[in-house]
Amino acid sequence: MDGNEGTEDNKEDIILDGSWSSANKVNKPNLENTGLKPVIINSNGTTSTSNTTTENWYNYDGVENKWANAQTADGSMWVWIPRYAYKITYNDLSDKSQGGTIDVVFLQGTSNLDKDGKDVTQENYVDEKGVAGAYIVHPAFEDGSSTGYPNGEWDKNIEGIWVAKFEAGYQEAEIAVNSNVGYSVTYGYDGSAKGTIQNNYHGEIQQGTKIKYPTFTASKQV
Repeated sequence: MDGNEGTEDNKEDIILDGSWSSANKVNKPNLENTGLKPVIINSNGTTSTSNTTTENWYNYDGVENKWANAQTADGSMWVWIPRYAYKITYNDLSDKSQGGTIDVVFLQGTSNLDKDGKDVTQENYVDEKGVAGAYIVHPAFEDGSSTGYPNGEWDKNIEGIWVAKFEAGYQEAEIAVNSNVGYSVTYGYDGSAKGTIQNNYHGEIQQGTKIKYPTFTASKQV
């Protein structure tokens, strides 16, 4: 509804800022100031850069389910989770261990409104199944500053989050990504620090050694 969507006719990149997509009925992936590059995962597991002049590279309609994937320079893969609300219908309210169904409604921007502009948190809300009842906005997208963040909320309402697509691990040695950020070690009067002896020295020494950090890739982890 922001009027910023590009088309194949003008070949302009769509503004991917987390705002509502009137085409896909979901908040667009937010790539602004993230270092993320939108990608498509091919059938053989390789990735290719997606075409951002259209919104065909992702779809959250519940049928096709093409998740919006992106990649950082270190090879880590991320998936966009748009702001949504949910409702759980249990098979047996007296015994929730019997399971049930979870229905999800995607929300516009940072609001509680569905694609039709209806507030999903109201008890008289009727979903696409024709069932009345309030939905709960997932706390991952909510402002919890006034309640002390009891469920891991943020300090404001947000349009969505990027989540690591794979388990964290270190890449294989031959393709390891190292950090250029140095670190320092503080030594005590006894000259000891992590088993290293610096006789008669007290203070801080800057270390130039690079350190590896975990990445989120589908490659073999070691």
